[in-house]
Amino acid sequence: MGLILLVMRIGVHESKMYHAAKEADSNNNSIQRGNFFALFTDRTRFIKYVRCTFIGLPTWFMIGILIQRTASHFGPALNIQGPLVSSKAVALSYAGASIGDLLSGLLS
Repeated sequence: MGLILLVMRIGVHESKMYHAAKEADSNNNSIQRGNFFALFTDRTRFIKYVRCTFIGLPTWFMIGILIQRTASHFGPALNIQGPLVSSKAVALSYAGASIGDLLSGLLS
């Protein structure tokens, strides 16, 4: 499948917007690309970075903390019998979220 995607990628042309940005970048050598510390040199850029990081916090908390700890912490505390596997809990939560998103989109 990866090779098929690679072959399909050969026929795709870059957009005019990409070429315009590349041309502007080559004319202006003051733009630094790949500089990680540039995130921290400008206040507005840093605030955007922090906000983008905080967007993912609820997902990380739900999946990374609550759902992954079902087998080791919440299952025994709630007296749930049977094998509890964290990976299965994560897979089922994503499946439920996908189905719920699809149904809510169709119903709205």
